[in-house]
Amino acid sequence: MAARAWLRGGALALAAAGLVLAALEAGLRLAGEAPRVLRVNPYLAGRSWAAPDARLGWRNREGSFTAIEGPRSPMRFLADGRRFDPRARGREGGAEILLVGGSFAQGYGVRDGETFAALLNARFPALHVLNYGTGGYSTLQALRMAERQLAAPRRKGRVRALVYAMIAHHAARNVAAVDWVRYLTTSDGRLLAPPHMRLEGGRLVPHAGGPVPVWPLETRSALVRLAHDGLLALMHDASEAESMRVTIALVRRMQALARRHGALFLTMGLTAMPEPLRAGLREAAIPFLDCNLPGWWRRPEMRVGGRGHPSARLHRAYADCLGAWIARQPALQRPRDDEPAGGAQ
Repeated sequence: MAARAWLRGGALALAAAGLVLAALEAGLRLAGEAPRVLRVNPYLAGRSWAAPDARLGWRNREGSFTAIEGPRSPMRFLADGRRFDPRARGREGGAEILLVGGSFAQGYGVRDGETFAALLNARFPALHVLNYGTGGYSTLQALRMAERQLAAPRRKGRVRALVYAMIAHHAARNVAAVDWVRYLTTSDGRLLAPPHMRLEGGRLVPHAGGPVPVWPLETRSALVRLAHDGLLALMHDASEAESMRVTIALVRRMQALARRHGALFLTMGLTAMPEPLRAGLREAAIPFLDCNLPGWWRRPEMRVGGRGHPSARLHRAYADCLGAWIARQPALQRPRDDEPAGGAQ
């Protein structure tokens, strides 16, 4: 008798719970909530330019790829992830400037010869600007790319300057802010957390990131999707103050990396920077070159297709800004002691 009553009570409790969950699901649907839809980020769809990389998250894939913005310009990348530059043929082994950053440095949407790195190669024939800009990168990923390239034997003694092309959004990317995780996807539509850093107990702690697993029933239930989103928001909740501290610490590491390799270091700002970030860079004595063109995003001629990434015209402005800095650096104008006169020529 007791066992039968217990079973009856359990069945009633389960039925009641099921009715409550069904009511919650119905209410969420009426409120406009929906189950998870696995949508692939259009920038990463198909065999895109982004190849998986265990340490970097992803890198530029070797080959030629078509941008999805504006005139759909082709973009070619070399085997090591560098943007191809038709003007740089024959400069291997000379004096180099290593450029790292995100899609603004990569030159997403403009032709190979229209990136500001390619324009600088045309302007300074004795130098070789190596463009390792990669779409979606954070400061952390740019730092790791710089570490990889500076560790390569072919770079030894050749890199005279490390230039980090920065945009304001890198701060959110560095801590894998939840909106950024929701924006990135794998090729099958799962959300993607990039490699990132968090402040834990006052220390910088690296996190590998990776695809976010889809929960059971998440693609069928708005309630399950909402619960998963809530957990993601908790896991990737980072204050602006934390993102700024992490970003400044990573830029300082990049500066130290350049010094260890006997290279100049420069942070090149391509967008407006929040004052806390600018102040932090000043306090850390990090060289900063402001190349932002105020209001550029409101000017269609400055954007690919009128609404996308920086256009060829804006890249020319970036080249003028960085080119003026290069021209002021004596170390970039003369050959090293171990380099033959004429260097890169």
